[in-house]
Amino acid sequence: MEIVLEKTIKHRVERLPVVNDDNQLIGLITKQSIIESLFKYLKE
Repeated sequence: MEIVLEKTIKHRVERLPVVNDDNQLIGLITKQSIIESLFKYLKE
């Protein structure tokens, strides 16, 4: 997760695609979802 956040900040990317083994889009990782996940993790 930290590597994804680092790349999104470095390259000013708001969303990253998530693909399966067949390169089909199965979802998106957003910068906001990463921040929310980190916040929840840090609260524990």
